[in-house]
Amino acid sequence: MTSATQTIRELNDSIETSLRKFMDDRDLPLYKMMAYHLGWVDELGETSHREPQPRVRGAVSLLSTRASGGDGDAGAAVAVAIELLFNFTLIHTDIQEGNPDRMSRPALWWVWGPAQGINAGDGMHALARLVILNQADAGVDPVTISGELKVLDMAALRFCEGAYMDTVFQERLVVGVDEYLSMVKSISGSLVAGAAHIGFNAGSSGDEALADGLTNFGRDLGVIWRLQEDHNAIWGTESVDEGAQG
Repeated sequence: MTSATQTIRELNDSIETSLRKFMDDRDLPLYKMMAYHLGWVDELGETSHREPQPRVRGAVSLLSTRASGGDGDAGAAVAVAIELLFNFTLIHTDIQEGNPDRMSRPALWWVWGPAQGINAGDGMHALARLVILNQADAGVDPVTISGELKVLDMAALRFCEGAYMDTVFQERLVVGVDEYLSMVKSISGSLVAGAAHIGFNAGSSGDEALADGLTNFGRDLGVIWRLQEDHNAIWGTESVDEGAQG
C-alpha cells in the first residue's frame, strides 16, 4: 500500500468518526434518513455493514488545513461541514434527475419519497452550517467562523448555479464547449474548491497565494472528476466511485 493511499484511508476514517460523532443523539426519523444516505443504516434503521463511503472532499479539506499549518482538530469541523454540504447536493441531484439508486442501493427519495428527500437534504445543509457555527464553543475566532461560512455558502450557491445550467442544457440540442465547462466548474468544481479553501481557513497560514493555489487545485480536481463521470456515462466505460462524484 502506498503512503498516499494510507494517508487518504486515515483521513477518511478520521472524517467518518467526526461525522458520526456530530450526528449522534439525533433520534428524529429525519436523521435516520440522513444516516441511511450516509451509508450507516438500512431502510429499517438497522446498522449497515457496508464499506465506508469515500469522504474525498473532507479529505481535500483536511489536507488543505495541514498545508496551511493547522492540525486535524482544527480541520475536523470544516471537513464534516463540507461532507454534509456535498451529501445535501447528492440528495437533491437524485430527486431532480430522478435517480432511483445511489451507491448501489435505492436512493433516499426512492425509499421515502421526494418530499421527505427534500427535507433530509435541506436539513443536511443546515447541519453543515451548524458544524461551523458550533466552533464558537471551542473558542474559534468569530472572524474565522464568518469566513468559513462565506466559503461554504458560496460553494453551495455556485453548485446551484451549475445545477440550473445543467437543467437548461438538458433541453437544448447543442451546448458549446465553453458553456459546458462553465457548468462543470460550478456544479462540481465549486464543491472541491470550497473544500480546499475552507480547509485553508481552518489552518494558521495567512498566505493568500497558498489559499489561491489550493482553491484552484480543488476546482480543477472537481472538474476532472465530472469530466470523467460524463465521459463514462456517454461511452459506457466503467465509472469511478459515485461517492467521489456528484
